[in-house]
Amino acid sequence: TTNNLEPPASVGATIKFFVLFSFMMSCLRLTRGFTPQRVRSSAIGRRATPSVARRFSTAAATARSRRRYDVSRSVLFLAAGVAITTQRNFTSVALCEDESNGGFPDDALTLDAYNGITLRAELLAPEQQDGETFASTLQHSIETWRGEGKRGIWIHVPTKMAHLVPICVEQGFEFHFARNGVLTLTQWLPDTQSRLPLGPTHQVGVGCFVVHPSDPSKMLCVQEKTGPAAQYKLWKMPTGLLDPGEDIGEAAVRELKEETSLDGELDSILVFRQAHPRSDYIGQSDLFFVCRMKVATEDLSNAQIQEEEIAEMCWMDMKEFADQEVWRGSPLYTEINRATMDTKNKGMIEIKLPVGFRPGEQTIYMPSSGSHL
Repeated sequence: TTNNLEPPASVGATIKFFVLFSFMMSCLRLTRGFTPQRVRSSAIGRRATPSVARRFSTAAATARSRRRYDVSRSVLFLAAGVAITTQRNFTSVALCEDESNGGFPDDALTLDAYNGITLRAELLAPEQQDGETFASTLQHSIETWRGEGKRGIWIHVPTKMAHLVPICVEQGFEFHFARNGVLTLTQWLPDTQSRLPLGPTHQVGVGCFVVHPSDPSKMLCVQEKTGPAAQYKLWKMPTGLLDPGEDIGEAAVRELKEETSLDGELDSILVFRQAHPRSDYIGQSDLFFVCRMKVATEDLSNAQIQEEEIAEMCWMDMKEFADQEVWRGSPLYTEINRATMDTKNKGMIEIKLPVGFRPGEQTIYMPSSGSHL
């Protein structure tokens, strides 16, 4: 079968079953040979009293039983290892057979945990990137995958291979999302409603709330050269969007550095807002986190603002900041500013911890009073 990442159900599964069954039966027959035999009386046993002889006999039988258990366990572990190796070998053979039958190469395919398949077009051999060859292979593969019960199919097509996109669309694939020069297309094979996740739905932004190191009534503000805030000549905190793979705290430190040249450190997350686009067709939902930052200096004379985006920078009284006309007319931002400037709001701290049951770390955000670390 084409592009099957498991042994064929009708062949591989049957062979693996009989190999494992036969091997286990052999192991059981082998372990039966280690039954304890009657302990012969030794010279000591013949001269000793009956109670002493019984103790020697019991000890010997126990030792033999333990040896039988150890050998049995070793043989069973060996059987499991052979079964796993056999399964991997059968899988490898099946993949080679798949490719020889005109399927995509194994290196270009990935089987996911949801019984779906991902095809990375950039990993195809040059001859398989030809439009006619790709169309024929894809059609044959879809038929095979559908027969094997595969579910979601994902195809990643780089810009340089855009000639393959119309072929995918003709064979039932739809655009999912595009990012960094790669278009992802998907197709749901079962005759049910698609269970594939939607494309990226949110963008994440940060705002840097920096309190004056020696005057807690003031905060750091900037005016932007372009964008909605520039139209109102609004003083605002330094803001920006997260990069892929970036934590909230890391993004706040980076954005503060880029816009003001100041080195900062995340203290806590004070409040966050969620917003949704006004159009169903264009735009993403938005998450915006207000981060309280610490800086070591109050001197802005040597600070270098980001000339492409920032017009001015200053320390501003918080009451003056909150009393700007735009803020006064917005119940939403009035509450955000109140929560941000509330000295009783200790916010949430950022903690990075190992996952434990698999490699890697992840970040959690929780009230500082609830942390045991």
